[in-house]
Parts: sequence; C-alpha cells; structure tokens
Amino acid sequence: ILAENNLAYNTTHGGFHQHYGRDNVVRNNIFAFGRDAQIQRTRIEPHRSFTFERNLVFWHTGELLAGDWEELHADLDRNLYWRTAAAEGPITFAGRSWDEWQKLGADVRSRIADGCDLGLVLP
Repeated sequence: ILAENNLAYNTTHGGFHQHYGRDNVVRNNIFAFGRDAQIQRTRIEPHRSFTFERNLVFWHTGELLAGDWEELHADLDRNLYWRTAAAEGPITFAGRSWDEWQKLGADVRSRIADGCDLGLVLP
C-alpha cells in the first residue's frame, strides 16, 4: 500500500496506524494534531512493516509514537517531527531519547522542531 501526499489531522489515536502489513510506504504526508498519539503501530511482525519517509508530523498533545515499538521492523527517515510550545518535556520515541532512537537506525536524516508554535489551526 502506498499512502502519499495526504493530510490527516484531528485524529484520536494517530494520523497513521499500522496494524498488519508488509512493505507499506507512507511518504510525503502531513499528520497533525492527533489527540492521544501521532503515529501508532499495534503489532510487531517479523518483516519490514512499513517505510515512513518525508512526512511532517505536527502536534501539541499526546505521544509521538504509540503501540509496540520494542523492535523496529520499519524504516523511518527524512521526516520532520514538529511539536508546539504547548507540550512539556523532551520529545520521546516510544520511551527513547532522540539519540537512542537514531542509534537503532531510525530517522537518521530526520529533524526535530520542538517548542515553536506557528499558530496553525485546522478545522
């Protein structure tokens, strides 16, 4: 499955949620204002579940990643994770720091923009 050039916003559990799947591609999307989480993965499978690249994830409440991220089995790279000033504490990646997350090989060329609120409002 290819999910490309979409806008998903004001969701409950994540603008993107991978439950089952193999080699899905999620790229060049905007995921904004998930209430509880921004990206969710329910199940770890023995193969690469998805590639998540060149996406903008923009939020002010909830976790960045929800679900089971104990093992990666996904390729994440060249994304921008942008949390507004409304949130407190460092951005974590399933309980890991940015450095720990990147040491797993995830989001090596991605960027974080933390603490800057554009005043963006979506209906």
